[in-house]
Amino acid sequence: MKVKIPNSLILVAVASVTAVAAYLLTVSGQHEPVQTLFLAFVAAILAIQVIPALILFVGLIKGLFTRAEKSLER
Repeated sequence: MKVKIPNSLILVAVASVTAVAAYLLTVSGQHEPVQTLFLAFVAAILAIQVIPALILFVGLIKGLFTRAEKSLER
């Protein structure tokens, strides 16, 4: 199925962004666990919104550079 690959990529991207955000917050060491969870949640929301925006942008660019074939049937 074609649907499985994009869904898997979205899940991997969200998980990796969340893991990186959590790692960066633990490196600094001055944050409470609730703050870490909140910032990870915000990072997950941003990742979920960025991926569809990139897909739409790629579709826009592809639409600009591909030539539309119009049929002239009467």
